Amino acid sequence: MLEFINQLLEVIACIEIAISPLLIGLFFGGCLYYVIPNKVGTVLAIVIVLIGLVIGIFWAVKTTKKVGASTMMNRLTHQPEFDKDE
Repeated sequence: MLEFINQLLEVIACIEIAISPLLIGLFFGGCLYYVIPNKVGTVLAIVIVLIGLVIGIFWAVKTTKKVGASTMMNRLTHQPEFDKDE
């Protein structure tokens, strides 16, 4: 049961890593579609969003193989000021 929970947390961390480039792609794709609201703008916006998704997937897989997704998320969210004794 504990192994299942660990795997679930690893998958959630991997999804969190993949979402950040996807959100950047959604932002730029939406801005592009706002500027060019026709079929060409739609196609370019979709391409930008897909590029963000692919980059996010590759980044998540590479991170998971190298250090582990949950380890990376732990490093990103760690706040060392709470470690000090006052």
